[in-house]
Amino acid sequence: FLQKFIADLPIELLRKIFEPLSVQDRLSVRLTCSALEEVIATSNLAGERMELQYNYESTMFRVMLDRFELFGCTIGTVSQRTLQWRMRMAGKIRVQWLIIRTVRLIDLRVVNEFLDACIFDKLTVHISHRGLCTRIYDLIAKANKDVELYIRYIMPTQKQFMAFSRPVTFHFFRKWKPVKDEHFLNVLRMGHSIVSKDSAVFIKLRSEETLVEAIKIVSAANVAQTLHIDCIDSDSLQRLIRLTNAKKIEPLKHYHIHHTYVYLRARIIQNPPGYGDLRVSSLAYDRQQK
Repeated sequence: FLQKFIADLPIELLRKIFEPLSVQDRLSVRLTCSALEEVIATSNLAGERMELQYNYESTMFRVMLDRFELFGCTIGTVSQRTLQWRMRMAGKIRVQWLIIRTVRLIDLRVVNEFLDACIFDKLTVHISHRGLCTRIYDLIAKANKDVELYIRYIMPTQKQFMAFSRPVTFHFFRKWKPVKDEHFLNVLRMGHSIVSKDSAVFIKLRSEETLVEAIKIVSAANVAQTLHIDCIDSDSLQRLIRLTNAKKIEPLKHYHIHHTYVYLRARIIQNPPGYGDLRVSSLAYDRQQK
């Protein structure tokens, strides 16, 4: 009777009914009858946050949806397990935030197929050791809202920066190798945001004038954009103050310039005169102070 009743209902209606179910509930519904098993396999699975990750030894792979582990397996069985799970449990997966913890995932063909079935708003990718590849650009194009790249041990080339089709927030965990000032400015002109971590000196520009130009680019941007730079020494900091007519403000505060946040956090190597024991200062550029 149940199978006949379900068969008489529109399939799209059934899919909408079962889409909000948790993974545990979907497993229970699948066991009810073969008709519902088919509905579950073709309905969308929704969640707030999905995370794909390896363990530290890179021997185990798992997928988390919110706080529930969808599945975990050894690297050697990823191909079989991922596709088998998706074919049984969902048509597409809709999440607000997709997180990829290692770039190695992009090298796995079957994981790519798994991600092709994902619809997401925000994308965060943690990259280390290996360079960017075309799969990153494909994922970025699919994101509906914010895109963040956390990058360790590598630095994108100018060509790779220019290949991004939309603004990206780059979080760097190492020093940026010396590059031409115009390369750096072009990255900002494209709408990208640049953020350093752990108070590291991550970029060394040839002149403070270039930094002033960078501030102007970010301040005039028509998209939300962040520039967070650690100055290289106290002389550069003092010269920057003179060039921008900026006022010294309390540590780690910022001005809100229209819809744009501009950070200039300076790590003081040698305290300049008048700064006393202050170790960290924040500067912000305001177009009205020129």
